[in-house]
Formats: sequence, structure tokens, C-alpha cells
Amino acid sequence: MLPIGVEFVLASVAQFGPGLVFYKGAWSAIKSGALTMDVLVVMGTSVAYLFSIYHWLIMVHPVGHHPQVYFETSAWLITFILLGKLLEEVAKGRTSEALQKAHRLATSSGSRRTGMDRWWISLLTKLNQATAFRCGLVKNSSGWDSLGGLFHCR
Repeated sequence: MLPIGVEFVLASVAQFGPGLVFYKGAWSAIKSGALTMDVLVVMGTSVAYLFSIYHWLIMVHPVGHHPQVYFETSAWLITFILLGKLLEEVAKGRTSEALQKAHRLATSSGSRRTGMDRWWISLLTKLNQATAFRCGLVKNSSGWDSLGGLFHCR
């Protein structure tokens, strides 16, 4: 077990070094009236840190009794949450890369026959939406419109 002074120094470095990201995020979230994950992290780690300082410096302890401190808890929480954010960013990067590869394999149009109707699908990749054509009619967000004879179904 480390001496309490060493635990305090190490926890302070973690709390106000890498953990400063959470304090900045929490402050901007509170200013905008939101409660985000950063606020929760700051509250949890700060309570553990400040409670440990209180127990270490202010509480009266019998001689030879080691005060109950939680400096390592705040440091571990910050470490694990930052590690989780790093892993999330790596996963997002891989997912984005896989979606780009799949997008390059996709076709720009297709057709499907249902009963007597034949549907033509044209994918508008720039707008990330699909438009369905049915026997001279086009379906858009407002419903079916005539194409004015420019589109023929067979």
C-alpha cells in the first residue's frame, strides 16, 4: 500500500491532468443547461477525491489507524473512461471505413417486380435517400408525382 501522500499526488495528477477534459466538458454542458456524461464523471471522481482529502486531513484518527481514502478510485475511473472513449473512437473509425467500402460496392439503381407492377429504384447517394419510380410515377417525400412521360415501365 502506498503512503497517502503519494496516493494524493498521483490522484491529483490524474484528476487535473487527463481528467481536465471532463472538467472542461462538464463546465460547457452546465453553462448550456445540459447534464452530460462529463458532468457525471466529474461529480463521481470529484466526490471520491474530495472525500479522501477530507478523511486524510480533517478527520481525527486514532494513532496507528490508516484513514479510509479513495484517491485511487478517482484515478481509475478517469483512466477507464478515457480508455473506453479511445476504444469507441477506434471502433467508429473501423465502422466508417467498412461503410465506405460497402458504399463503393453498391449499385446506383435496381428494379423489383411485385405482381403486375415493376418498381425502379434510383439511389441518390449525395442526398442519402432513395426515390422509387412506378410506371411513370415517382414517389418522393410528398407522395406520387407524374414524370410527364419521361419514364417508361415495361
